[in-house]
Amino acid sequence: MTPGDAARAARWLDAVGAAIPSRGAAPRALAQAALGSAICAVLLRAGEHERAAQAAVARLRAAADGASDAALNGCDPLVLALVARLSGDPALARHAARLVAAAPLAPARRALAARVLDDRDDGAPRTVPADETTDVAILTADEAALHALCDAVEACGLRDRDAAERERIGAALGARAFAALRASRGFELGLRLLRVVAGERLDATAVAEGLAYLRRQQRIDGSFGHLPPRSAQAGDIRLAFHLPRTVTAVWLLHDALQPEPLVRRALRAPALAEAAR
Repeated sequence: MTPGDAARAARWLDAVGAAIPSRGAAPRALAQAALGSAICAVLLRAGEHERAAQAAVARLRAAADGASDAALNGCDPLVLALVARLSGDPALARHAARLVAAAPLAPARRALAARVLDDRDDGAPRTVPADETTDVAILTADEAALHALCDAVEACGLRDRDAAERERIGAALGARAFAALRASRGFELGLRLLRVVAGERLDATAVAEGLAYLRRQQRIDGSFGHLPPRSAQAGDIRLAFHLPRTVTAVWLLHDALQPEPLVRRALRAPALAEAAR
């Protein structure tokens, strides 16, 4: 992947995000577009992309302030929390805190989103249970368990594991990632697993192969993801299909190329604990 590839993705995200309010889309799509624009601003470090990210946050804030609880509940609390923390927006932090408290989330997802909003030490364990990272556990886990493992690793890291164990975990996660990418509906799971491998620096070869795969998935307009032949896709495929895949793609690109993963970058931003209350 090159800066030019990232810039094309950024321009597509900016254009789609700017069109969302006029289309009456749910806050979920605005939150995804805002996170994607924020990631691209970090990757490209250019004024035009930073301004576009700020505009995306403003659109999301306006939509969230006027949204019903039902509409807001369609947002991913982690996405909203990351946008709030990275942008330093207290209004979005309050919306995200409501979602984290009320949404029906898996425990690991709730813990990760809550930590992004408020990373003060609450006495909770900050390690991933060893029995969740054995070869057997990773290679036989279902999709929900793999997402939960990714949430736990992004929240806690694997810094307590020795080099041999990190290599073994990276190999198992990489195997599951590429197996997922071979399935027609496995794009987002595969990239999520590779993001953990990249963010924790577990397997450089798997990350390089993942980025090569990712480049083949980028479309001419800058978005990511190719619809399988004869697939049924209702509604605007830009929002329902290409937008989440493009955000997942640039997030992997960030964690592969930046010195620290996005969640860790967010945790270094000024805390929003008081604003979120």
